[in-house]
Amino acid sequence: MNLPLDAKIKVISALTKDFVDEVVSCSSDVVPVERTYTITASDDGTRVKLAARKAAFESFDIPSPIVKFAFDTRRIDQEVIRNPRSNLQYFHRHDQFIDEDDSKKLKTFAKFARVLGDLKDKFEKSPEWFNSYARQLYDQVERVLRVKEADFDIFRPHLNYLEQLIYARYRLGIEEADAMTDKQIYNIILSKDEELIGRANYLKETQSSEAVEEKKIVIDGSSKTTQESIVSALFGGDSLRKDGEKSVTRTITITINDSVS
Repeated sequence: MNLPLDAKIKVISALTKDFVDEVVSCSSDVVPVERTYTITASDDGTRVKLAARKAAFESFDIPSPIVKFAFDTRRIDQEVIRNPRSNLQYFHRHDQFIDEDDSKKLKTFAKFARVLGDLKDKFEKSPEWFNSYARQLYDQVERVLRVKEADFDIFRPHLNYLEQLIYARYRLGIEEADAMTDKQIYNIILSKDEELIGRANYLKETQSSEAVEEKKIVIDGSSKTTQESIVSALFGGDSLRKDGEKSVTRTITITINDSVS
């Protein structure tokens, strides 16, 4: 009978121990003709351990069956990379990596990423941006979609977390957000940040005031001017009145700089 190596070692160790004990003790003058040794071989031990482990798992109340892990062939080049765990097999996936439901979520979250990018471009230099909900959502979307890594290694629980966050804070579901335009999502996200709304109104008023054209009339005292030219410059003339205007309202600011040498 062929025994595995560990079984042979156990038999030899038992024989050696009995021989030494008999020689040292000299308790009997008769050496036994035969002696039976019982050992556990590696194959038997593995089967016993597997049977015990299987019986233990069957006694547990586990809703799902045991899942065997394997290496994803997308991550390993089998020709040049050694398998670090030889007891695990290479896994060739047959089903889709991203199912239809996750694909729909990714498209909706991509729309949020585009809208949040516009918000970031507009408010990132404002102090209100850093503590806003919009900035927090922007960071979460960038992290879940792995925009910086660009490896598209997306984890499904992260998608579920982002979906719950958007619904809890903005009361937007995937179906509802998918039917909205970017402008509508922009307004909904902005509506949850009062400080950003105030900043947006301030920027709007500032930009509108800067767009108003301001005309200044400068009269140099060193040049020769007539009374008619001064009155025409102050109260309107052909060069200041637009075609078709019947009444004009102007604000005149007079600055006098007087210096004594």
